[in-house]
Amino acid sequence: MVRLTKPLLALSLGTMLSSAHAVDDGQAFRDWTARCSGAGGDGAQVCVLEQIVFSDDGERPMLRAAAGYLEQPGGRAEPAILTTVPLMVALQPGLTVSIDGGDAFVADFHHCTPEGCVAGLPLDERVMGAFRSGADAEIQVATIDGATITMTMSLRGFSAGFDALPPK
Repeated sequence: MVRLTKPLLALSLGTMLSSAHAVDDGQAFRDWTARCSGAGGDGAQVCVLEQIVFSDDGERPMLRAAAGYLEQPGGRAEPAILTTVPLMVALQPGLTVSIDGGDAFVADFHHCTPEGCVAGLPLDERVMGAFRSGADAEIQVATIDGATITMTMSLRGFSAGFDALPPK
């Protein structure tokens, strides 16, 4: 497993950036959807690429993944994916992501809100390459009672959607 931690991920979804409006809110990229909200701090539309994974019965959202650019100190932006999972997960082991059965990347949890617990994974060259070339990502979290929850997230459309998000 590769543990990826950076202080840059000590941020919330609200700091994901997009400097231009290259996608439309709700625009589909196969299994991913662009989500745009009101103007960011510099007046630009803020867009992320999102996918929600539901429970097997289709009733409950189990994972929300939002990929985009996180603002860093000094004003630069770096690609990252923030995931939100339901409360009652064990925070210490983090969240693991394995693309098509390959090596697992570990994302540390940063914080929890009433909506769930948030973990961030920098999309460095290695992780981005795996996301771009893969078909599915297997996401695992441990619950506080020791069980493991495994969710499968499709990567179909990720490359096209992410390429449509302009960096800051």
